[in-house]
Amino acid sequence: MRIKAPELSRVEQWIQESGNFIVPYPITVVTDAFISGGLHSKYRVNTIRVPSIQGHLRFWWRATRGAEYTHPYDLKARERLIFGDTSLPSPLRLTVACDARSTDKQKVEPKSAPSYVLFPYRDKDKSRSQELEELKRDAKARRGLSFVLSIRYSDAREYVPEDKKVYVRLPAEDVKFEVEAALWAWINFGGIGARTRRGCGSLYSKDFSPEFKENNTAREWLIEMMAQYKLPSLSTMEYREWPILAALTGCEDSIVVQNTADSVIKVWDETISAYSEFRQRRNTRKIVGDDGKPKIKPRRSHWPEPDALRRITGWSDLRHRDPYSLNIEDPMAFPRAQFGMPITFWFKDHKDPLKTELTPAGKERLASPLILKPLAVSESQAFGAIIRLIQPPLTHLRLRYVPGEERDKGISPKRIHDFKEKIKRQSLRHTHLYPRNISNSHYPLKNSGQDAITGLLQSEEVERWTRHQEQLKPAEKISKVWNSKNI
Repeated sequence: MRIKAPELSRVEQWIQESGNFIVPYPITVVTDAFISGGLHSKYRVNTIRVPSIQGHLRFWWRATRGAEYTHPYDLKARERLIFGDTSLPSPLRLTVACDARSTDKQKVEPKSAPSYVLFPYRDKDKSRSQELEELKRDAKARRGLSFVLSIRYSDAREYVPEDKKVYVRLPAEDVKFEVEAALWAWINFGGIGARTRRGCGSLYSKDFSPEFKENNTAREWLIEMMAQYKLPSLSTMEYREWPILAALTGCEDSIVVQNTADSVIKVWDETISAYSEFRQRRNTRKIVGDDGKPKIKPRRSHWPEPDALRRITGWSDLRHRDPYSLNIEDPMAFPRAQFGMPITFWFKDHKDPLKTELTPAGKERLASPLILKPLAVSESQAFGAIIRLIQPPLTHLRLRYVPGEERDKGISPKRIHDFKEKIKRQSLRHTHLYPRNISNSHYPLKNSGQDAITGLLQSEEVERWTRHQEQLKPAEKISKVWNSKNI
């Protein structure tokens, strides 16, 4: 059915007749914010774009209030009423006023953002190094940037052509109540710009940020705010076709925070470090470097994906022919896909598999269901936090060859074609993503079943992180394993 848009003069009349009011929300950026556009603009550091905020608010409205709806059609109908579309004007009008002086006055912490977060901004071929350095420098300069988001709320009205009348579908106060739930979630669990699920562009607002000083009140705060905004309550096994906050399902580990607050950048670095250490668990070996100093050399991964690829393709270096992370009887497994995709597998040895990418079937990527960030309690203090989203379960994965590596030049086209055909024929299903009965002793999820996220939250790395303890360095891990074998 084609909907005819109302005349502009009629829309202006509705706006004038509707009761409306403006509410200002002061907000501060507390971590590096990667905001696209205006790379060569004089004002690029102090620019926050309204369309970007609108996109974030839509996402977090769906993740909170939108969980009430079971069908995307009903979700879209309600979202249209609040945020508008091409045929219906939104009852919201957003404006942003940045404080150009705030970044000058703010003493920016010299410590850089965690390198694990910045991997999309690494310049491997050195062709964009200056541009990427500018992006990172600008992102860091946005720490402490203050802005006021002002929202004018009006009645949500809809014109019905058949009746030739305008109906008030939602009063302005109710629109405000709906939007403030999204504002609360966006400011505490989201951010501005890119890489927000890894803590970039994290925000603080005295109107929405928590005030607790110890982590034992974090869950109580979450439950209290869910009740305040009358967010829906779902059963443990429920999910929607779009991401929703795990807290709505009563999930016990929907949010995990550190025991005490510390400086924003410090807890951000600790949070990312705990995640990266768990996600990249591997063997290490002490060697003597060219300078005569001891060094740690990374060795084979504890995760099963590399050995699964070797099994699928039949390609393996002589040193890696015996599987390390998968026993002979173990099924092929790709559990790290639960953390988000694509995942790129790169092997440095000539006879090991070629560069391969793992993606969801029919898609290019899958956003991570984990949010790792500082949960700010002031402009300078925060708790490290891990927040969980519930997403639809994955059923099919796809492997594909990634061309262009230097080592590929020494391999015949026929061998490359055979490699591509082998991974193309391999069907990866739910059982490969959530594997059962992995008996290998190195398997990081051996004590937590099929769920990789539960495995992370129950891991030694996260246990140390909650107490603000440094992650064990590779040398310490070797020493710990050696001592345990000799006790």
